[in-house]
Amino acid sequence: MQDSICLNRDIQRKLENIFHSHSGKINHFIYNKSDIGTIRLTNEPVYPEFPDETIRLVGLFRYWNMINYFYVSKNYMDKSWDEALYDAIPRFRVADADTTYRQSIYRLTNELRDTHASIPPTIDTYVFGSYRPNFRMNCINDTFIIHKIRVPQLPSQDFQIGDIVLKVDNNAIRGLYDNLLQYVCGGNKWSNQSFGCNAVLSRSDTTTVFTLLRMNDTITVKSRNHTAYDLFQQELNIEKQNRKNKLYKWVNNSIVYFNLESATPKNFNKNYKPIQSAAVIILDLRCYPNGRLIANLTDAFVPPDSFFAYTTYPDTRFPGMVRYCKSTSRKIGDKKYFKGRVIVLVNEYTASYAEYTVMALQANPNIITVGNSMSGADGNVTFFEFPGKVTTTFSGIGIYYLDLTPTQRVGVRIDQLTEPTIESIQNNIDTVYEQALIIAKEL
Repeated sequence: MQDSICLNRDIQRKLENIFHSHSGKINHFIYNKSDIGTIRLTNEPVYPEFPDETIRLVGLFRYWNMINYFYVSKNYMDKSWDEALYDAIPRFRVADADTTYRQSIYRLTNELRDTHASIPPTIDTYVFGSYRPNFRMNCINDTFIIHKIRVPQLPSQDFQIGDIVLKVDNNAIRGLYDNLLQYVCGGNKWSNQSFGCNAVLSRSDTTTVFTLLRMNDTITVKSRNHTAYDLFQQELNIEKQNRKNKLYKWVNNSIVYFNLESATPKNFNKNYKPIQSAAVIILDLRCYPNGRLIANLTDAFVPPDSFFAYTTYPDTRFPGMVRYCKSTSRKIGDKKYFKGRVIVLVNEYTASYAEYTVMALQANPNIITVGNSMSGADGNVTFFEFPGKVTTTFSGIGIYYLDLTPTQRVGVRIDQLTEPTIESIQNNIDTVYEQALIIAKEL
């Protein structure tokens, strides 16, 4: 409204009158509850079939407006949102097939550099295949290295942790990775490489030939792939079975390690009570913990009457306005909280709700956070559906520390940055855990 180059004073005055006289009534086309970032469109027609050019552009403009006026992290983008629109228009106009249409959508959503926005593309079988090998890999200094066998119980296919992947179906892996990164990305280096590696491993066939480097020998291994859904379900079953087991181990008489991957409100106290005599507890949060575990953790490890974060959310009554409030309506913590030292382990799998949980634990000044940068996706998820029923997501709220330091893209604060290396993976050394032990023994 203050633009004196494009607007004369008469137009400026009319806009100011509209702004100041606006009653703040519920918007006719878009709605969200107070302090909630999950937005829903109202009174907008739905286009379930594959859209023609005009409707593809309608979807593009809807999304652009949604982000322009109601995305709380818009100012963190690397690129002008106007420029993103200009670049997208010709791609949407010519995208007359399912695959090219979805690729155009994901190139646009990728401009947000929002880790939440890259979740739907990873399961879109038009752009990526639905089959995966039984391993995960990291990209470290341009080297692609297997760091985990996803389901050890599956028949061995001769993949080993520490193998360096050179080619996928005789295609150089670096070229595949660079090409697919235009459709997925994370908010920072570690989440970005995680999405990129996952995209490379997503295949359309039930078999894939990998060229590997192992101990200076180049070998070829044929993978019998599984659907991503099946691998995830088997991993989930392993996690559920582990809930019955002891989740902690004593390192020595004063230090104990507690893995929270299979912790639930039901088994938490059974695992926590035996370790309360420790001087140092190492909490492993390199996972997505149970959705109701945060109350148990804050009662156990946070001083009473603590606040830890602010939330920003869009006010849909006033397009473009972002408001803020405390992230929770009640204070957290308990007077019986653990008085020893606590070390929290994190990495790129510490995402969204897991990052929020780490922030809550950091309300205890005796918490030390160790690891590499987290996902950078703190906050909830808002859904947006493009014409043709292509579902996308983005972070609907912003999460900030009490000093208003943002967590979007960055991740939660880390006290001791510790990253895996090619050598540590090949020698089966957990660098984050080992660094935590060093710190624990010095406390």
